[in-house]
Amino acid sequence: MAAYTDFKDRLIPNWISVALICLYAILAGMLIWFADSSILPTLVYPFGVAAAVFAFGLFLFAKNIMGGGDIKLLTAMSLFAGTRFIGSFLIYTAIIGGIIALVMVIYKQIVQDSGKKASQVPYGIAISLSGVWVLYQKYIQFDQ
Repeated sequence: MAAYTDFKDRLIPNWISVALICLYAILAGMLIWFADSSILPTLVYPFGVAAAVFAFGLFLFAKNIMGGGDIKLLTAMSLFAGTRFIGSFLIYTAIIGGIIALVMVIYKQIVQDSGKKASQVPYGIAISLSGVWVLYQKYIQFDQ
């Protein structure tokens, strides 16, 4: 949904990020309660990683590099990546975001007038695709 709305309107609704954070909190609570998982790697470390991503995202937002919706979505998805997969999640996001930006530049050169203002890159697509890939790695591929 975030990828679609970012592509269509260049806007990521806040409810998507809030829903992801709530979903993670519920899943983590279930792991702690039912699977007797430790609270540090299940809740504390992922929220610490997400806080660090959000702090760096504020810097990017202040420099007008990324939008606020992108930062909130990146922070929410960082919870699911956790400490083990945050590096690959951010690298995948950067690579996919770079490819999207390159495609937009080529499209602008071929189709549109080059005198127009540059359009925003829909990083929500890159964040969503990277998040799905990291979830696959974390929960499906490594459990086999």
